Amino acid sequence: MPNITDIFRTYGPSYRDRFGQRMPPSHRRAIQDIIDCRTVLMGGHVFACNHCDHLRYAYHSCKNRTCPTCHESDRKAWLEKRQQPFP
Repeated sequence: MPNITDIFRTYGPSYRDRFGQRMPPSHRRAIQDIIDCRTVLMGGHVFACNHCDHLRYAYHSCKNRTCPTCHESDRKAWLEKRQQPFP
């Protein structure tokens, strides 16, 4: 099942071409941040294992407040709290 990032990567450029001039800059930025989140475009770190020389790449997140990738854990915590019975 596609997620919002997949949809923005597929349709975002044509959507911005068509409606970008009418969109607030914050919306254009949010779309681009979500597309770029945790990719090489955001930069990242390389972690090296001291024992086997294995390398692991970890890309930076966009930290945009509308990004579902960045705020997934916040969303889950909020939802779990809401599902608790009332005292």
